[in-house]
Amino acid sequence: MLVLIPFSLVVFSEPPISVAQQVVMVVAGEDASLECQASGTPPPLVKWQKGDLDLGTVPFAEQDVYRGTLGIRGVQELDSGDYTCVASNIAGAASAVVILQVGAAPTFSESPVDITASVGDNITLPCIARGFPKPSLTWRHQDGRPIFGKSSGHVGTSQLPSGALQIQSVWVDDECLCM
Repeated sequence: MLVLIPFSLVVFSEPPISVAQQVVMVVAGEDASLECQASGTPPPLVKWQKGDLDLGTVPFAEQDVYRGTLGIRGVQELDSGDYTCVASNIAGAASAVVILQVGAAPTFSESPVDITASVGDNITLPCIARGFPKPSLTWRHQDGRPIFGKSSGHVGTSQLPSGALQIQSVWVDDECLCM
């Protein structure tokens, strides 16, 4: 006699995970949305962390553990960094990293000041701007002509890596603006 016993087999699988966007750039003050895509059996829950901080408990962020999304309201520069999404089910866990970059409009942290010099003096005009991405600085003559270029200045003028303008042997028409 043959006896058939019905049974079912359930196979669990670790959740493979991927990020929708590896690097997310947002302007300071706006909202950011990060997303991880995970699947598996049973469907995994996706939780977010920044370093050791579980982001499911912070008031400025909202995570959807079923969709794998993290929303951060009113991002600030200090929110920049690596965010880890961890997908887990009873078969295991997997993680991925999303990098959040917060853009900031350029601001002058050190603006040039008026300097009085005698003809022949060597001077350095400071000009330091902050922002993300790092802003580029341009020096121009008072009338708008570029300092650097054909017939636009004398040989002893250079822009330092800090953004400052260095003028060797200043001359009468060496008036400049940092932009």
